[in-house]
Amino acid sequence: SIEPNYDFLYIYDGPDSNSPLIGSFQDSKLPERIESSSNNMHLAFRSDGSVSFTGFHLEYKAKLRESCFDPGNIMNGTRLGMDYKLGSTVTYYCDAGYVLQGYSTLTCIMGDDGRPGWNRALPSCH
Repeated sequence: SIEPNYDFLYIYDGPDSNSPLIGSFQDSKLPERIESSSNNMHLAFRSDGSVSFTGFHLEYKAKLRESCFDPGNIMNGTRLGMDYKLGSTVTYYCDAGYVLQGYSTLTCIMGDDGRPGWNRALPSCH
């Protein structure tokens, strides 16, 4: 085990500690599931070294994503669609007085890199 308040496990969403922090943990109660936005996660263990406990054991399983990430919202517009699974679509509409630039409908497809992604760039309203 690790010593609460003195030993910490930091998990980052990316290749190093400059990546966004997913979480910091100081006891044996890690979440059941931790996901990264890519195939990189960086783990850093920090201890004050004052006592010698057994440490920790970590197991992981890589699982391919089956859906796209949230494409986000647009300024001066709204989005219809909250399902991001492969084959799903989201459609954007502009508020009154604004004109859509780009494609209004995006579809979640399997990319050439083997990862789900949106087939088009996010539109904007001008």
